[in-house]
Amino acid sequence: MVVKVPESDEWCAPPPGCVKFNTGEAVKVSYGPAGIGKILRDHSEKVIVEFSKAIGLSDLASAESIAIREALNIFAASEWVNQVELIIKVDCAYVVYWVNNPSLTPFAFKDLINECLNADFNFS
Repeated sequence: MVVKVPESDEWCAPPPGCVKFNTGEAVKVSYGPAGIGKILRDHSEKVIVEFSKAIGLSDLASAESIAIREALNIFAASEWVNQVELIIKVDCAYVVYWVNNPSLTPFAFKDLINECLNADFNFS
């Protein structure tokens, strides 16, 4: 699995043999009521899964981490788990950095990041 920050806001299809989760989050101000959403698409841009839910009070980095965890859970339970590679597109560079450098994750985010890392996927 690849977790990355997009180079632009424009959506790009994943290569053949991959599916791509685009995660999104909405947080009122820096901390407040929040929600997450995800769309899973294949290389032909076909929407496979759409999902959104309220997550209560949160900050942006926590909401993004929760979105990644939820995307991993959905993918792990899907028929595609052993058939294609997963790419997750996120908007928060801090979260991508922490996923790829877990020892540098701030204490407040360690549990969430560890849940993502313990999902039995490879991050690159």
